[in-house]
Amino acid sequence: MNKYLLLFILFFFPVAYSFSQQVASATSGAKAGITTPVVVSKSADLVFGTISVSMTNGGTIIINPDGTRTTSGGVHIPTFPPASSGASFTVASQDYTYYISLPTTVLDPKEYDLKVMDIGHFVTNPVINETVNSGTKTIGIGATLTVGPAKSIASEEVVVPFPIIVTYN
Repeated sequence: MNKYLLLFILFFFPVAYSFSQQVASATSGAKAGITTPVVVSKSADLVFGTISVSMTNGGTIIINPDGTRTTSGGVHIPTFPPASSGASFTVASQDYTYYISLPTTVLDPKEYDLKVMDIGHFVTNPVINETVNSGTKTIGIGATLTVGPAKSIASEEVVVPFPIIVTYN
């Protein structure tokens, strides 16, 4: 009987062990959504035009995104000024909301050896978060130019590039 029990154990356990091992598997798909990148192109520069500045008081000139301008302090617009304009960019994108990043100040007086000018307080029209429905949208940009008294500056034109960054939200 021990002989039969030993044979039974030797044959049954390897078979039972092999049946108890189960193999399971599954697969998963890999997906990626590819979108068209945002494309930004400049349509018009930000132009403050010609201004006159008091010898004793500086001031500001504000260009709105639509190109209208206002002054304060010792800054004045000549009677027959050259045209002024807000900057204009065209943004082309998919049907997503995007965000526009504007600089805080772009004219570094030290870089241009000017002690009395800076450009800042940028504004946009439309607002900074905007949705474009698979097409293009024109973005207007305005800013404020702060100028010191005329005795501190030379009569010259300064052209300063400024970046805008458009990213999908």
